[in-house]
Amino acid sequence: MPTFFSVPGKARHTRKKAFRFILNPLLLLLVACAAPKEAERTEAPAGFRVSAEGDALTLGWGGKPRLSGGSPVFEGKPFAATGAEADGSAGTFRFTGPSAQPVELTIDRQAGGDVAILSLTARGNQSPDGEKYLGLLFDAFPGYKRGIAFYCYDPVKAWTYPVPVPDPGRLPYPKDLQCMLWQYEDSTYAAAMPLGGKGYNATLGAEGGRFGAKSVSLVDHTPAEAVPLLAVSFGKDPFRVVDQLYEAGLTAVGKGENLRRKKQYPAAFEGIGWCTWNAYGHALSESKIMAGVHTFTGKKFPLPFLLIDDGWLNITGPNGQLKTFTPDPAKFPGGLKPVVDRLRREHGVRHVGVWHTINAYWGGVDSTGELGRQYRDLLMPYRDKVTWTDKPVETFYGPTVQSEAGFRFYDDWYGYLKGQGISFVKVDNQLVVDRMARRNRPLWEAAGQAEANLQKAAAKHFGGAVVNCMDMTTNVLYHLGSSAVARAVEDYFPEDTTYRMHHGNAAVHVLCALTNSLWLSPMVWPDYDMFQSHHPDAHYHAIARAISGGPVYFTDAPGKQRFEVIWPLIYRDGRIIRSDVPARPTEDCLFQVQEARPFKAFSRSGEAGLLGVWNVADADRVTGTFRAADVAGLPGENFAVYEYFSRQLRVVARDEALPLDLKRMGYALYYVVPLKAGAAPLGLLNKYNAPKTITRQSVSANALEATVAEGGTFGACLAKAPARVAVDGRELTPQQYRYEGGLLTVPLDETGGARTVQVGW
Repeated sequence: MPTFFSVPGKARHTRKKAFRFILNPLLLLLVACAAPKEAERTEAPAGFRVSAEGDALTLGWGGKPRLSGGSPVFEGKPFAATGAEADGSAGTFRFTGPSAQPVELTIDRQAGGDVAILSLTARGNQSPDGEKYLGLLFDAFPGYKRGIAFYCYDPVKAWTYPVPVPDPGRLPYPKDLQCMLWQYEDSTYAAAMPLGGKGYNATLGAEGGRFGAKSVSLVDHTPAEAVPLLAVSFGKDPFRVVDQLYEAGLTAVGKGENLRRKKQYPAAFEGIGWCTWNAYGHALSESKIMAGVHTFTGKKFPLPFLLIDDGWLNITGPNGQLKTFTPDPAKFPGGLKPVVDRLRREHGVRHVGVWHTINAYWGGVDSTGELGRQYRDLLMPYRDKVTWTDKPVETFYGPTVQSEAGFRFYDDWYGYLKGQGISFVKVDNQLVVDRMARRNRPLWEAAGQAEANLQKAAAKHFGGAVVNCMDMTTNVLYHLGSSAVARAVEDYFPEDTTYRMHHGNAAVHVLCALTNSLWLSPMVWPDYDMFQSHHPDAHYHAIARAISGGPVYFTDAPGKQRFEVIWPLIYRDGRIIRSDVPARPTEDCLFQVQEARPFKAFSRSGEAGLLGVWNVADADRVTGTFRAADVAGLPGENFAVYEYFSRQLRVVARDEALPLDLKRMGYALYYVVPLKAGAAPLGLLNKYNAPKTITRQSVSANALEATVAEGGTFGACLAKAPARVAVDGRELTPQQYRYEGGLLTVPLDETGGARTVQVGW
């Protein structure tokens, strides 16, 4: 009697005893095979299935094995499994060894059987050393075709970049992979996320030709009972596979509130902003800030928010320790309030934010100074170094992660800042929670407490308006709670021209931001960091932000701004023309890193699609194609496709291929709008996100009506020349609009508010 699938034989397998079972929320059925020594099995429904043979387990989906040879691993205390069997309760495997207590692996089916949650109970087999990992590794991914993983890289371990995965077991990364997406030869997609709980926090990685999850607590003698290790998702739609993975995984570990769909986007980030960092660095001051803002508003450019970055704080010592909650008195002699009041009164800046690190400053709090004395009872020592320097490891002090007492530090600080008129914060260095946890409190609880203390205070005083930064580790991201915005890429480095994945140029920055958004967007609105409008690659950056769905802010040197680059991002009042969903790579670019092909990403505004295209390769020229179908989920069979920079319009069928040809650092931006009755309103063509500018529209057999948020150049695709064009009910003469090549353009008065265009044919 044949088995459902076969697990390749290995010398270490005993094959004396093996079982197969189906996961079912109510029942585990075990059916004996007729042939002796053959693995027991059950009939599997369509969807997810688990089986055991010898000393390992196999995960299957869609009637095929997907991950095989799975067994527990314990660093520093080897566990040699001699058998794996179901213990009679649904979803549980018991791994036995010659001289150890059995290890239990529990597998819970979620999302209708398309997601598996795997948890491990070590029964004392783990090392007592909290630095040593426990985990689950697999030997093979049968039918594997290709994949991509997101590596949290050295030296800071705060950001991820995409790495191709030709073979999961041969990756040079033993840990610190935060997510992985892959595809099988039969076109099935799968994704995996590391989990955390019971003190432990996992990452993905490879070792000895095997791939899986490894979890650490960082505190000695931490019990390992039902430790969530790994979630795996399967399906045919890669975007649904990722979304359902995070939906099920976060819910399983008690972090369901961290799903983006449950969060409120902060009002402070609906407008465009300016950040002081690349303009002034640490050398900022009250007078410089005021002068810099004037170079925007003096040119009638609105500035709804301002971020006062590093340089405002009152610090001491070679590593930088925070002395007081108040700003540097030499730079801000009257405090922050006079600056904020002037910014609002003279320049219309509605939201002013300040930067700090989660541990107060890079070197924590000055334990001997004013803050050290005032908060002595809630500051905790930890061992660390300023990561990007060659300084030695030292003892620093930061708000405790041992308990909720740390909340008082942020509560008092933010209360002071709110009284000064501050309305949001950017919080850097959030990855430091792992160093604060080490030898102090198990990592999962320490990270959760640190974020709870911070985010509770931010919600109380700023309505949750936080830019979370240096955050791209699961021990930070999983604990953000209702906090809605997080950085999706390393800092903007305008001076860099290389294509290396660390401190790279605009190509690397945009590539990383868009690919990282694939795994971040189920949890947060991704923030692509600032950019400069006067940089040669400004448009390259600008269109990425236009489709990102997240905050948009720049760091221009005062007086050098190119307003023609940044005006298309916003309305006249400074509001961002923000897409409805975060941008993600198109399906055919999901596994593309720096190959010499056009890189494409999409987002949506209503029923219209936005498609950005870039040459992110170290290549003088790339060619390829795109289709309307590249915008996933877009309704319709025929589409108007309009390119922003060339002003070219095409009408295409859903799967019709259009050519792409981009020079080095080249880019393009397309609107993809479904045709109805041969017509499609495009919106204001002077904006990157034209479709979003339409607030109301209707198309019938012989008429179109669209209301846009303000004046500008309205565009629409029409199969027939218009017989009548009117604006707000006032009919125009043919000389007041233009129709050519299927494109109708209507200039609208840019003073005042919304305009309604009526077209008949």
